[in-house]
Amino acid sequence: MADLEKKLNDWANETVEEWPSDERLNRSIADGLKIKKKRHQRLKRTWRSTIVAAVMMFMFVIGVNTSPVFAEQVSKVPGFEHLVELVKWDKGRQAALSEGYYEEIDRSVDYGDVTLTIDGVIRDQYGMVVYHTIETEEPIERLNFSDVSIKRQNGEGLPVSSLGFGMPSQSETNSYTHETEIFFNEPVKDTKFVIEGKVKGRGLNKSFMISFEAENKAEPVHYDVDQPFQVGSEQYRISEVIVNPLRTEVKVEVPENPEWALLNFEDLRLINEEGEVWASIRNGVTGTGSWRSNEYDVFSVFLQSHYFEPNDSLTLLFNELQAVPIENSYIKLDLANEEILHDPLGQFEAVERSGNGFRMTIKDPEERFGFGPFGQVHAENGDKIDSSGQYMRMEEEKRILGKKLDQNVSADMNPIKVELNYYPNWIQESTRIELK
Repeated sequence: MADLEKKLNDWANETVEEWPSDERLNRSIADGLKIKKKRHQRLKRTWRSTIVAAVMMFMFVIGVNTSPVFAEQVSKVPGFEHLVELVKWDKGRQAALSEGYYEEIDRSVDYGDVTLTIDGVIRDQYGMVVYHTIETEEPIERLNFSDVSIKRQNGEGLPVSSLGFGMPSQSETNSYTHETEIFFNEPVKDTKFVIEGKVKGRGLNKSFMISFEAENKAEPVHYDVDQPFQVGSEQYRISEVIVNPLRTEVKVEVPENPEWALLNFEDLRLINEEGEVWASIRNGVTGTGSWRSNEYDVFSVFLQSHYFEPNDSLTLLFNELQAVPIENSYIKLDLANEEILHDPLGQFEAVERSGNGFRMTIKDPEERFGFGPFGQVHAENGDKIDSSGQYMRMEEEKRILGKKLDQNVSADMNPIKVELNYYPNWIQESTRIELK
């Protein structure tokens, strides 16, 4: 093993200083494909194949981190393109993989001519990222594993706070690898799980269930902060920063009867003593707690994790907040007459019905607003109206934001009230907090 470690270190140093030849690159990619194909044959792994897989993963992570050319080449290999993107944009997961924190699962279930494999997991006490591969006999467009749920092996539910599914494949393929993000609102000590979901594609919709084991081998790192920051005339407070392998949690305390609803920290980030940045996670701001309810006075913002990165000092920074006056954190729409009855700061130009839902034109001359603003929808009598999603598109140089509703808005339900999750209004509040 000492010889192997020396060879890996030599290879890493060589890769940083000099790009490998095309012949060597092609050979590495071909070797990776061979390893991938062997999985489908259900061969029992030996200690030798485990070492090979570790070597390939090491080469993969080093290559993505040190050469955009290598990342570009590997992204062209079927089944690897999404992994490259996931590793590329999340330094915390890059570090978890390179530190050996990825736990290989390799459990498969066949359903006729479709196979779903749970490749592996990165997890901590508050969640897990499950990497999975779909394989089909014939190429299928828009392959995806969605409608996912997870429970304990005994069938009991888990305290899931959020579930994130990967995007479908963008072209016809018979092998597609992606991930499912699962986060909990309280620590989970279980190690045995059952995951259920549907493998979908053009003309494909099959249900799958797989049991697997995944351990949490890491304890969180806590920073007691208790530092205020100003928004308008009020003081909010960063109370604590908690670092787990998957993400870093920044806890924000809200004052009593706050004036502003803080919708998004545009540039919240952690930097170390060398200026290296850990920014917001790819799916934006998700959290626990809510400024909408008196039940909570704390909510959380999540950043990429620096768990595996030793640092002498860390600084929390942000300069800009997306916010609206809390009493006006909604829009009100008359869909029968296609009128906007209430808009907090007049940022929408028009509304029109679209199927069961609605679509709005937004004023945004700087074209900086790229969020789905619409939250929970309520009928005139206060009943909730479920939604099947929202979208954004450009039409004739106008930005259109739409929301699909699961039922038609009848006369007795109209007008509707839509809570705002995001809104194109920004407050400049430069804040710098040193973590101890």
